[in-house]
Order: sequence, then C-alpha cells, then structure tokens
Amino acid sequence: MKSGKLWMAAVAGALVLAGCNEEKAPGEEAEVPPSGGFLPARADDFQPNDKENQFEVRILGVGNHSYESAFVNVDSMTVSAGGQLLPVEMKATVMDLARRDHAGLVGYFTLPPGVDSAQVVVRFDEYGAFEDGSRMGSLDVRTVPVRFEVTRALLAPRKHAVVHVDLARSLVSPRKGDMLVLPMTAVAF
Repeated sequence: MKSGKLWMAAVAGALVLAGCNEEKAPGEEAEVPPSGGFLPARADDFQPNDKENQFEVRILGVGNHSYESAFVNVDSMTVSAGGQLLPVEMKATVMDLARRDHAGLVGYFTLPPGVDSAQVVVRFDEYGAFEDGSRMGSLDVRTVPVRFEVTRALLAPRKHAVVHVDLARSLVSPRKGDMLVLPMTAVAF
C-alpha cells in the first residue's frame, strides 16, 4: 500500500513539473531578451514561406508498350542555383517506371525567395530490374544522370516537375549482358 502511494505521488509530481512550462501561449507577447543576451533561433524562424517555396520532383515512365515492370533506384537528387546547393528532402528511392498510373515522388526542394531558376540532377543507382512478359533481367543504370533546369514561373502552377522517361527509347538491349538504361526524358510542369 505504501509503495502504491509513493508511486502515485511520483507520477503526480512528474505531471506537475511537466505542466510548468514557461513558454508563452499563442497570442502573448514575445519575451524580450536582457541587454547583451539573445533568444535562440528556432527552425521555423528560417523558413517563413516554406510551403510557398517548396516544390516536388517526380518520375513517370511513358511510352511503355511491353514492360510489366521496370524498377530503378534513385541514388540522389541535387538542386543548385547560382553555384549553391539548395535544401533537398529525398522521399522514394525505388520506383517502377512501368506503372502508367503513378509518377513516383523523388523528393522536395526549396527554392529561396528571389531565386527564379535552378538546376536539378537526379542520379540513379547502379542497377535495376525489368520484366517484359517473356524474360526478366537486370537494368544497367550506370549511365548519365538526368539533368534539367526549372524556373519558378513553370513550377508555380502545380508545384512540381515530372520527369517523363520514355521506356521505348530509353531501354537498350545489347547483344550480351544487362539491358542498358539511356534515359530519354522530357520534363512536364
């Protein structure tokens, strides 16, 4: 009985201490730092218009006449403007380019206010896989990355760039070895 009361007192004390937060409620005035002091910056202080300046990059396989699946891995995405790398948040890495109904989300990037264009580079991982009904095998994706330029004006209406990879023209079957992926692309906004 005594240990139960002690346990309840400890829980009540922890709840009281947790409730003693000195953070101001929404709408109250912000704390003024003492002279010579500073208030620590929060992450949301640095990105006031984050949603307005955040855009997506997606990949969609098009021109698919015979592939049941065509899996590729996205290794990385970089976005730069004026020689500076911009913040990127990677999402999906594995995507099936044979799916006609879905453009896989590669990731998000933030275009800072005042920056009107950026260069995007999407790099695929070394290997993928395909199946076309009669055979299946490896896709050699160690070729050139997909590069394109985006502008704020083109991105603004839908908030994304969709890279269309033409499967009929991009998958090349050599006489021997893995099927090569030489991305033939177009970008839609």
